[in-house]
Amino acid sequence: MSIKKKPASEFWLIDTDTPGMSRGQLSASGPYPTLKAAESALLADIRNLWEDSCTCLKKDSEVKWCLPYKILELAKTVQPEVSALINLKEIKP
Repeated sequence: MSIKKKPASEFWLIDTDTPGMSRGQLSASGPYPTLKAAESALLADIRNLWEDSCTCLKKDSEVKWCLPYKILELAKTVQPEVSALINLKEIKP
């Protein structure tokens, strides 16, 4: 009897404030091997944003720095397979 090994977890950060390549898409970063790693990467990114920002922005407590992030765990990976079937049909005049 063989025991199936559970695939390694994979976590992604979704930035709801930054658009992706096309309209209606969001920016994503990852994969991260654990939820803790994803959270650590997000904290480091936000810390860098804060440190690189203008002092006037840092003093204004009313500034909303970004929209919420989402941390997602990968549920499935799929590979689309596209094929075309082209036939010629003889048409008699």
